[in-house]
Amino acid sequence: MSTTGAGAAATAGTAAAAGGARNATPATGASTGNNRNKKERNNNYRNGRHGHRNTPRIRNTNTFEGTVPETNRHVFQCHSKATQKNHFTCSMEELDNYVGLHFKHHPVDIQKMIRSMNNTTIAIPKDHEEKASKTRIRIWEKEVNLYMKRQESYNSNKRALYSVIWGQCSEAMQAKIKYDNSYDTIHENNDSLELIKMIKGIAYKCKSQKNGEEEQHKIVQVLRMGEKEQHKIVQVPR
Repeated sequence: MSTTGAGAAATAGTAAAAGGARNATPATGASTGNNRNKKERNNNYRNGRHGHRNTPRIRNTNTFEGTVPETNRHVFQCHSKATQKNHFTCSMEELDNYVGLHFKHHPVDIQKMIRSMNNTTIAIPKDHEEKASKTRIRIWEKEVNLYMKRQESYNSNKRALYSVIWGQCSEAMQAKIKYDNSYDTIHENNDSLELIKMIKGIAYKCKSQKNGEEEQHKIVQVLRMGEKEQHKIVQVPR
């Protein structure tokens, strides 16, 4: 083989090697790009930019919130479903606030009813004297008219409150109320006072039952712990 041929072959080999190196460069760049993208995805996930950490929490739709938004989700539930020990008391306080804000005519009378859980007594004007002056008689007539309007407002507000309370009762509470023999009469008369009394009875009955179950559970746990301790003593080697 001549010297010229050998030089040409060497030159061709060098060119081929250089071309191969240039062809290999894009593959190395692609690999580096993939690694960089993978690292970014991992960083984004850790930082919460591409993961679930910044996703807003969805409120539990199974939680009963009532039909009156202004009561701030204070509802009447059986104690097993309630989230607070004084759940009934808090709901009654919120109901009191709702009446004061949204009942236009004589809300104080209904608030008294809610707080005392008894009908509010509105004083009847005393009869005027037999020889009263015309002015005194006119004042008396005005007092009687105001009394009648106030009493009508009280009865109307009392019926309106029934729908508010019923809408704040959970399905479980409504089912227990309907099971009571006096429900039909209370419902027909829209008697909010008797409805409140019934709800209170159910709520505290559920509470006492739950407390009894918890107490029984604690007793069982104590007995089991005693059995375990006794078993350990028996197993002690002599």
